[in-house]
Amino acid sequence: MLVPHAPGIRGRLALTFGGISVLLSLCLALIIGQVSKSRLEANSGSTLAQLASQMALTLDRGMFERFHQLQMLSELGPARTANEARSRQLFARVQETYPEYSWIGLTDLTGRVLLGSSGQFEGRDLSAAAWFREGRRAPYFGSVQDAPSLSSRAPDVNGPRKVIDFAMPIEGPDGSPKGVLGAHLNWTWVSEILDSLVLDPERLQLLVVSRDGEILLSSPARPRLERATLDTMRRFQHGYWLMEEPQGAVLAGFAVSKGHRSFPGLGWMVVVTQDAEAAFAESLDLQRQIVLWGFALGATFSLWGLFIAHRLAKPIRTLAAAADRVKQGERQLDLPAFEIREFGKLSESLTRMVSTLAEQERSLLEANENLERRVRARTSELQATEERFRQLAYRDVLTGLPNRLMFQEQMRQSMGYASQYGRKMAVMFLDLDRFKEINDTLGHDAGDLLLKQVAERLNASVRGGDMVARLAGDEFTVILNDVEDDSDVRVVATRIVMALSEPFDLAGEVVETSASVGICLFPSDGEDVAVLLKKADVAMYLAKRQRNGYQFYAEAYEQARG
Repeated sequence: MLVPHAPGIRGRLALTFGGISVLLSLCLALIIGQVSKSRLEANSGSTLAQLASQMALTLDRGMFERFHQLQMLSELGPARTANEARSRQLFARVQETYPEYSWIGLTDLTGRVLLGSSGQFEGRDLSAAAWFREGRRAPYFGSVQDAPSLSSRAPDVNGPRKVIDFAMPIEGPDGSPKGVLGAHLNWTWVSEILDSLVLDPERLQLLVVSRDGEILLSSPARPRLERATLDTMRRFQHGYWLMEEPQGAVLAGFAVSKGHRSFPGLGWMVVVTQDAEAAFAESLDLQRQIVLWGFALGATFSLWGLFIAHRLAKPIRTLAAAADRVKQGERQLDLPAFEIREFGKLSESLTRMVSTLAEQERSLLEANENLERRVRARTSELQATEERFRQLAYRDVLTGLPNRLMFQEQMRQSMGYASQYGRKMAVMFLDLDRFKEINDTLGHDAGDLLLKQVAERLNASVRGGDMVARLAGDEFTVILNDVEDDSDVRVVATRIVMALSEPFDLAGEVVETSASVGICLFPSDGEDVAVLLKKADVAMYLAKRQRNGYQFYAEAYEQARG
């Protein structure tokens, strides 16, 4: 029965094709938008968290370097002997080289300032200052604080009033306490470092928060984060957070400083934030583009539906006319046989083809998945094998230190660098005293444990760019890169000798040993790896005979000639 005013097949196909394409585009836009938003949140949040972590690590490294600078300054001769002229010259040179120090001074044991950079505070009693009280007993560092006395007494001092206090006890040549070396580190130094890491200050905002929740540093467009939010971040230590704040959604990456090497850190937390709308702008733009493309595809598919409907309507009209003729009594139909057979064969062929293709695709997908699993497994095995080979080739199995092969390669690289830039480097060859006696008395397991602890103390005694290696048995080597003069080497050698002279706990057995260290310099003592190692070995044996801890090859050679 024919329904009056019913739409034809062309209209139905056009509306169906257009509606389906628009509906699919809208669903696709929603799904892709959510997926891309989640990925953007994870990627942007991880990026912000990594940036915050990098900033926190930069702060800790910078504080460690300044702490180490003052520690070395306290050990220099002028400071230890209270030689006024040399100390004043030394303080002036340090403040000129490192302008971030607002003030450096030396007090006696009562807190009276004996010497101060640019003459500041000299003669003043600073015994009530926290840095003096704590610095008499041990190295001290304080948090960020105001220094009104510094700005009022010295208006020409570089930087603002906020400073970080450092203090080191000063001992005389005989080891008796002589006073305290104090310093004020200008807070501007920290803000300059962090500003250099924020590449897009208009898009990213920065906060540095103290352990007590005080805002130490913030961007001009400071994000308004609730105190409860900051406390929650501190509990998690590191990560990112998408939060709803009064001013709108904010994506924040955060990291709490954990210190660096011997510097335990001040518990600062670095927070880097970005407006969520700006962070997810790419996802929203993608959704809008998909919707626009969906409507464009809907119009295109509507036109295409009209074209397909026109092609399909012709054989259908032919069949309908033939049916009408049969109804009227006509029994002989002059129909193009190919039209009827084409439809039937096409339907059967398409059905078989789709079924065959689906089966083939399933088989191919399974084969590809199996192949990918095998490739991934094989790749993982090869990578693990390669890493094991590398560890065996370049690392000492017992201590994990670089072995002789890696030591020789690093020596050649360090010598090449020193030759290219006109720098100096030093090689240390050290041997443990009484190792054979300990090994024979307590057994090889105790000897192995002693070697591991020695490796740990050696790594803790050298500088950041130096390398410790184990050649064989109880023989270790140290490469000191980029040394200025013998004093740099003596500082490290003294730390090594003192570290290894402390008792060792070997599974309940406390033993004592010491180390004999031979030292040679590049290029003055030689320009070949084998020559330098041999000369360091010779100096080490002389140090062992004289029992003086360490010995330079040049000094040993002069003694031999004399």
